[in-house]
Amino acid sequence: MILMGAIIEFLLIRYCENHNIEPEPFNNRKSNGFANYVEAAIKNDIFGEKMRWKLVQSHLREFRNYIHIQKEVMSIEIDEKWYETIKPHFEVLYKHFKS
Repeated sequence: MILMGAIIEFLLIRYCENHNIEPEPFNNRKSNGFANYVEAAIKNDIFGEKMRWKLVQSHLREFRNYIHIQKEVMSIEIDEKWYETIKPHFEVLYKHFKS
């Protein structure tokens, strides 16, 4: 899940920069962080995958960086079902970047 988050972060930021899509405020904060780019993906419905981007924001974003792992592990039970929920959404988004 760390790898999926890191890959999506890299590809999304590069995609937004190449397509002049500005990051959007997230939790009333404007910055150039991953959360802000995911908000831009949601707002701009990048690839027509708004719901998948919402899932990235709520379930995958914090995993991109090992610093947040302890927080995530303590917040809810993470098991194989969590991974199985996220993986197909990651694969669809990843395929969009490849085309």
